[in-house]
Amino acid sequence: MLDVDPVAAEATRRKVYDMLVADRMLVQGFHYPFPAVGHVEKSGAGYREVLVNWSAAI
Repeated sequence: MLDVDPVAAEATRRKVYDMLVADRMLVQGFHYPFPAVGHVEKSGAGYREVLVNWSAAI
């Protein structure tokens, strides 16, 4: 509904994901399992999320 220009929407998403991959930034996802953070990495022609493992031992 909000992506009225699908080509621009894909380009913007790829730009953001490329930035997350390059800077190895932590991302938070509302629907991720606890602790709800992870990294994004390239996977073939797309991307995948690698969630941070939770450990009660610090």
